[in-house]
Amino acid sequence: MTTRAVHLDLLFSINTNSFLMALRPFVARRGKPFELLSDRGTNFKGGERELREAFGTLHPDLQDQHASQQIKFSFNPPSAPHFGDCWEREIRSLKQGLQATHGSQSVTLVVLRTFLIEIEGILNSKPQGYSSSDIADPDTIAPNSLLMGRARRITDPDGPPCV
Repeated sequence: MTTRAVHLDLLFSINTNSFLMALRPFVARRGKPFELLSDRGTNFKGGERELREAFGTLHPDLQDQHASQQIKFSFNPPSAPHFGDCWEREIRSLKQGLQATHGSQSVTLVVLRTFLIEIEGILNSKPQGYSSSDIADPDTIAPNSLLMGRARRITDPDGPPCV
């Protein structure tokens, strides 16, 4: 939650298997997270349970070797959705982005996935603090600065590059 980076993915179902199948490419692309914060959705709770049970079936020597590879799951308390206000705000921004890109128009899955990736890039380009209008001041830090190691430049065909 320090960087406020957003990762969006398109799942075909809201179940445990879909969550686990989305977690694998996330880890492959972004690296294994130390901790996952989430609501108490059955897909997240089921994923945590399945990973814990799979780890429990490993030989004790393997458990010792891979103990540091476990992902800690932290769930909101029951009936406390306000504990996720940080990511709920990003969900609202996502919904606004989807509304701006296609409104209520039906789109194919490929187009929807493209929209999600573009919106992810926009959300991850938001400055994390005060942004100066003085061109001599350094660029502000955004999640993409931390994910990519540099500022992500979005070019406007009719103007200069902007972040």
